[in-house]
Amino acid sequence: MKKYIFPLFLVFISSFSNTAFAQSKKKSISEPPMQSDSSQFYSSSSTKTGLGLASAEAFTGASSSLVALIRFDEKDAIQAYLSLPSTSPFTFSVGGIYKHTVTETPQGAGLHLGGGLSLGTFSKTGVAGIDVSDLISAAGGTGIGSSTGFALRLSGVAGLHFPLAVASKVMVHLDGGPTFSLLDGNAGFEIGAHSMLLGVSVVYML
Repeated sequence: MKKYIFPLFLVFISSFSNTAFAQSKKKSISEPPMQSDSSQFYSSSSTKTGLGLASAEAFTGASSSLVALIRFDEKDAIQAYLSLPSTSPFTFSVGGIYKHTVTETPQGAGLHLGGGLSLGTFSKTGVAGIDVSDLISAAGGTGIGSSTGFALRLSGVAGLHFPLAVASKVMVHLDGGPTFSLLDGNAGFEIGAHSMLLGVSVVYML
């Protein structure tokens, strides 16, 4: 009888192991995988939108701008800008920057790269204390419509983004990079942060 005990013991252990393995496999299939904080906040199933303020003078020509951040998934987003630098003369700037997240922590802090374009008008008054329209009038022209000019800016962007520790729905973006500008035919180029405040944008995600 003793010689049958060990084979029976092996059969019992084998059947118990198979049952446990089957239950473990069933559990792993039924339970969805854990998601990081950022993947839950920026779910790919719906577009996330945020509104806020930005300081991006090198990109918009204005010291402050209204911004809307539209994040399509965990990687891709567009940040739109609207600026009204002055009302007399009336000047404006609209633009957008595409941002692709290169790497990101589970908490939502990461590095993004991209590029953007802005269009608008700028005031010619105040350069070296001279109004260009006055010079045109002195030369015999009317000077009408000469106080503003057309502005075009192209920028490559590299930046950081992170949520505020005290308010997880508030995202902070810091942006900068090379910017090519065309102001009424006068070309310019600069590399650096988009403003003295490091091109900061503060956005509340809705």
